Amino acid sequence: MGIPNWSKKERVSRFKEYVEIVDQMLSNEVTTYKGRYYEIRGAVMNPRPIQKPRPPITIAALGSIMLKYAARYADTWNTYSTSNTFKEQLEETRKRTQIIDKYCSDIRRAPSSLRHSYLMYDVGARTKEGYGLINYYESEKVFVDMVRKLVDVGITEFLLYYPFRGEQLPMFEKIAREVIPELKEKYNR
Repeated sequence: MGIPNWSKKERVSRFKEYVEIVDQMLSNEVTTYKGRYYEIRGAVMNPRPIQKPRPPITIAALGSIMLKYAARYADTWNTYSTSNTFKEQLEETRKRTQIIDKYCSDIRRAPSSLRHSYLMYDVGARTKEGYGLINYYESEKVFVDMVRKLVDVGITEFLLYYPFRGEQLPMFEKIAREVIPELKEKYNR
């Protein structure tokens, strides 16, 4: 791509500056910014966004530094887990949720002001034996149970994979048409 292969540390630092620029440009008519990696002078945002103070920003984060950036700059924090079992994924997500909520509190941000988004990932669907079979499409009960447990650890929004295999399409469609609206009604207090 013609871009240097920056170290992880530099990528994270550059990302922070990039998010600061995007936040300022979407919030202000004219933006000037000088960071270690990026600089803009008198950049004009026109047309202005309709949403105030700006369109929402989602930051996907797993590690400590990125979780801090999500706590500071994001409207929605997105995460996932590649642990082997759902129980392990749930525990990892619980820990991350506690960490990001603490980071929000540390900067005097109400943790509830940050939406917590989770990509429901199924490691087994990536194996040769289970290729394409996504466990949360096994049944309505399995899906609801997983969502309930994730809500209990603080997740407020969910991203799902489209089924890889045709035999899971009917359950996917039922979940999309019936189950998700019921869950939204139940959890949107």
